[in-house]
Amino acid sequence: MQQINAEYQNIIKNPIFNFSGQTEQQQKDFVIYPEIIDQIVGYEGIIIELIGNWIWISGNTYTYRQQLKQIGFFFAPKKVMWYYRPEDYKSSKSSPQTIETIRAKYGSEVIERKYSKMELEK
Repeated sequence: MQQINAEYQNIIKNPIFNFSGQTEQQQKDFVIYPEIIDQIVGYEGIIIELIGNWIWISGNTYTYRQQLKQIGFFFAPKKVMWYYRPEDYKSSKSSPQTIETIRAKYGSEVIERKYSKMELEK
C-alpha cells in the first residue's frame, strides 16, 4: 500500500495531470484513487494505468468483471478495457477516441505492482 501511495503522490505532482490546478471538490474526487487501486492491484494478469483523470484496466479483466462493476468501473467495449472516473467526469466527445489518442493527449502512467496477491499470501 505504501508503494501505491508513493506512486500516486508522484503522479499527482506530475504537471501533465494538472492535479494542483483542480478545484478542491475535484481533488476530493481523486483522493479515493489509492483505495480503488489497492482493491484491484492484486488481480492477476491486469495492467492498471492512470490516463489523465481516469483509471484504465486492461489485460485479463474478464475474470474480474463482477468485482470491477461492484467497485464502480465501466467497460469500454471498443477499447476492450475497463475505466473508472468520478461521476462528474463524463466524456463530452461524440466521436470515440482510441486509447492511444487519449494517452497522447492526457499522459499515461502505469501503476506497477511489486507482488502478486498469491505471493503476498505466502
